[in-house]
Amino acid sequence: MPIRVVQGNPQSLASFSTNFTFALSAAGGQGDGLAFAMAPAGFISNLSGDAVSGCPWERTEL
Repeated sequence: MPIRVVQGNPQSLASFSTNFTFALSAAGGQGDGLAFAMAPAGFISNLSGDAVSGCPWERTEL
C-alpha cells in the first residue's frame, strides 16, 4: 500500500511505495527489542536470513 504525504497544497497528495520489514524479539539477552528497516521499492540489498534468530537480516552493530 502506498504511503501518502501532503506536498504543499493539502488537497494535492503525493504518494510513494516502499518495502519495509520489522522484527520483535521476545527472547532475553542482547538484541532483544524492535528492529525496523525501510528501503525504496526496487532497492537491492545484501540482506539475508538468520536461521538462529529468525530475523530477515543478519545482525549488525551500528
